[in-house]
Amino acid sequence: MSEETKSKNIKPFKLQRGLELMNAAPETYHGLVDELLHEVGVSMLCGKPKTGKSTLLRQLAVCVAEGNIPFFGKPTQCGDVLYLNLEGPKGVVQQHFKKLGLTEKRGVIYFIHQNMPYRGEAGLQQLEATLDVLPNVKLVIVDPVGKLVRLADSDSYDEVTLAVEKLEQIAKKYSLHLLFSTHGKKRQGDDVGDSPIGSTGFRGGTDTNIFLGKQGTQRIISTEQRWGIAMDPTLLKFDDKRQEMYLGMTVEAEEEQKQELKSGVNFVIFVQKWPETDISSHNLCSSRATFAKVTSAFQWLQPMYAMEYLISAHGNERRVG
Repeated sequence: MSEETKSKNIKPFKLQRGLELMNAAPETYHGLVDELLHEVGVSMLCGKPKTGKSTLLRQLAVCVAEGNIPFFGKPTQCGDVLYLNLEGPKGVVQQHFKKLGLTEKRGVIYFIHQNMPYRGEAGLQQLEATLDVLPNVKLVIVDPVGKLVRLADSDSYDEVTLAVEKLEQIAKKYSLHLLFSTHGKKRQGDDVGDSPIGSTGFRGGTDTNIFLGKQGTQRIISTEQRWGIAMDPTLLKFDDKRQEMYLGMTVEAEEEQKQELKSGVNFVIFVQKWPETDISSHNLCSSRATFAKVTSAFQWLQPMYAMEYLISAHGNERRVG
């Protein structure tokens, strides 16, 4: 076939006018998880080993399957979930679903716990064959993605980008959201987005990236997103009874609280060091009103906490009121 003949067989891209696209937009848009995960798309959850990635994914799976459980306070659409649990013991998942209160009265979680083919292409084909018989799936979880796509070189931008693109094609074909986990680097730099092991193709090819980290014994979550409002680094609290995570204060707010606490402790030490006559001359604690004015400068400081220090320093005769 001549080059001229080949060029005649090339078809142009499919075009759509911007106005047509705009007019077809719904009045309001709600994702699979409102303001976090698109209804159709691909996202990544990244964190070092044992930071709680699988725990968080199972919690999300139950929220979607039950439909009436918000995920970190965000409304979720109800639908079936296909959960590829590709590492870790099965018993942990069984106990966790039980504690999370899974009922499957509205949506079903389909659980896969088996070795994937050694060729990534074969694994993706098997995933599509499974989705062909599960028409109501709205969320696919792959934990971790490396054991499905089987990349020969995860540092190769081209290879990683192509793998993420294939996952995106599956998400679009079956109108669902595909969320995968991957491990983070041992050493984390200033930009948490650089933490996934391998190429930046992981970070760049997704719609939402969720990052889990640790600061001492505390777990921290943050996000970067194409849609919705990104979550600043926020402390994660853990309900031992339900084995469920929930949001605490932001890391920035905690730092501010620590600084206020430090300032308040210095204030108490200062009061403790004042001679008895100085307190009397300043009439610092002569009335509830004056005491309220003193403590109002340190709103974090509970009045009883302040009182405890003042009494211990100057005796019960200094009690206010």
